[in-house]
Amino acid sequence: MTIPVSLNIDIHLDSIFPRCLKEYYDVISKIGDPSINRFNNVCSGMRSYLGLKKHGFYNSCIDLSNYLEHIKDNKPNDKISYCTYFNFKLKDKLNGLQHNCEGEVGCYAKMLSVMDGSTGKNNVSNICKDHINVLDNATFSLFQMLKGLYYKSHELLIKDEEFQRDNKCFNIYEKLCKIC
Repeated sequence: MTIPVSLNIDIHLDSIFPRCLKEYYDVISKIGDPSINRFNNVCSGMRSYLGLKKHGFYNSCIDLSNYLEHIKDNKPNDKISYCTYFNFKLKDKLNGLQHNCEGEVGCYAKMLSVMDGSTGKNNVSNICKDHINVLDNATFSLFQMLKGLYYKSHELLIKDEEFQRDNKCFNIYEKLCKIC
């Protein structure tokens, strides 16, 4: 079963959770010092371009840009699932920030248009340009709940050696991913 998203796009959650979620966190765990990251200049420029008064989006921009690069380099044949997760993370990172772009679609477009002051180029991948949509609140909430449920069940797996993968909580999580 799929959950319809605005713009009549179907999301197959079992292709996103937990695979795309885990890979996103694997990618950002390897970033290191953002100030020497190849996206540093573009992400610094994003702050003013989005009309942000604080540095709140800088690290998020670094993370998201590296994830886009990961999709481009490693997942070109399965980019819809990965771009859908990117779409969710972009909306998640923008929540609570007072920015001047129109949702995820507008902010991704702005990410693609900001130029690196030192090179005159934009090195943010456009791999997801055809797969970014406005996630409705119900779909966004479902993504947040599945992410939280995944982490709770994963936490139990790590902390409790007695906890087996056939545990009721973990089974419910897996079933939800398959039926949603």
